Amino acid sequence: MLLLGYSPWLKSCIDLCNQQRRKATSEFESDFAKLQANATFGKTMEQVRHRVHIRLIADPDKLRKASKCHKKAKGIQKYYVKKPVLDS
Repeated sequence: MLLLGYSPWLKSCIDLCNQQRRKATSEFESDFAKLQANATFGKTMEQVRHRVHIRLIADPDKLRKASKCHKKAKGIQKYYVKKPVLDS
């Protein structure tokens, strides 16, 4: 049998952000405090296993080198991108 214990360990941080939002004198300060609370909560709920690493490589030689180095690494995607041509 597995017993899990729960505690409101993030409550103090969220309460602090809410106090900062109430004390804010500008819309920026209010939005910043809200962003702090949302980012903190979001990072704690994030599943690191589902991340995908993407590299955009514009040099063919670097692409070959990256492919050799990361052949066995799982979850790494590599794409070749031609250099953009800017019209004057």
